[in-house]
Amino acid sequence: MDYRYWQDKNGNGQEEQAEKGEYNQGQNYRGWGFWPDDDGNIWIGTSRNGIKKLSLKRFDAYGSPIYDINNQQSFEMPKEFQIIQRLEYHPKTDTMYIAGYSPTFDKRGDWGLIGNRAVKYINWSKAPQKAGEVVIAYNQKSEGVRPDLPKSMAVSGDYLFVGYVDNSFEKDPNRYPKVRVYDFRTGQEIGKINPGPEVKSTTGWLDVPMALRVVRRKNGEYLLFAEEDFYAKALMYRIKIDP
Repeated sequence: MDYRYWQDKNGNGQEEQAEKGEYNQGQNYRGWGFWPDDDGNIWIGTSRNGIKKLSLKRFDAYGSPIYDINNQQSFEMPKEFQIIQRLEYHPKTDTMYIAGYSPTFDKRGDWGLIGNRAVKYINWSKAPQKAGEVVIAYNQKSEGVRPDLPKSMAVSGDYLFVGYVDNSFEKDPNRYPKVRVYDFRTGQEIGKINPGPEVKSTTGWLDVPMALRVVRRKNGEYLLFAEEDFYAKALMYRIKIDP
């Protein structure tokens, strides 16, 4: 995946050819991992060359963020992965979450999936330490139903939410849930999420890289938002996990 950017240099709100550019440093830098953090910095997970960080320098007179794409910070590919597919960095806790393919996993047939493994790292900017790992349910074979392919993820604290493209949840919602919930502390799946009777237990594909977003409220409730292009809306799930 190549990355294109636009800076509104004259403040007219119109995308003009002279204002556009590309961030592409070759085949080994392409990947599906892309994340703007809360400080405005951009993190890119590459296919073969680890992680790149583009730091936010400033905002111009029209409020456009300015990045120096020729002055990036590089991080080595973590040993747990052959390819990075998704990543989320949370600067307040200096925590990095990465999903991708383990070194020996056969990923043939993949197109933009999140991979078969997710790892949580603490103290990322100083001395990264693995603080949890999840083996993601991943089924490339149909077995008489549609494949169980993880396409999107969202994280909050110790919890990983994984959304599936077009599995057969309506045939067996327990075996093929639309969203699986994992706990990084144990590596175990702790819950399954499917659309309820409020929407006639129906949902479309989760087929974009960031189809899920999650936030934890002060009262401990989790709000999970899921893509729903098929019926032109987003689904919001209200979830209680912590005791």
